[in-house]
Amino acid sequence: MLACIVVCIGIYIFGGAIYKDFTTTALAKRFPPSATDIHDYEWDEPGELSQDYCILVTAKLPKSELPVYAAQEGLRLITPTETALSPYWLDWSGCNPGETPAWWTPSSDISQTYFFEGTSKWTFAKWEGGMLYVMAYNI
Repeated sequence: MLACIVVCIGIYIFGGAIYKDFTTTALAKRFPPSATDIHDYEWDEPGELSQDYCILVTAKLPKSELPVYAAQEGLRLITPTETALSPYWLDWSGCNPGETPAWWTPSSDISQTYFFEGTSKWTFAKWEGGMLYVMAYNI
């Protein structure tokens, strides 16, 4: 009986870890251990050869951990000059109009946004209302 209980607990623990590996985006997997209430959404453009994607992730996280997370991800804080220019690619609205999950509720304010801009890849993060919001996309 004890062996059965141990096996069941093992399946529960390791099965959950395997499920998370296959159902959680890479961005969410790199959140600090203190992150809770994690939600993630991934959109891929239809088509075999398409590389376009968009990932939205939120988590409850202490505000003090945002700079550490941003540094880990290679993000830097947007400057006042960049904020005034309001870069066209820095938009918190989500991936596709009409397909944004209900839990994706960041404001459009970009003043405290950390970001990375690559050749055709963008990642940005901000803390707002007790939540970390992260969006990454490639076009």
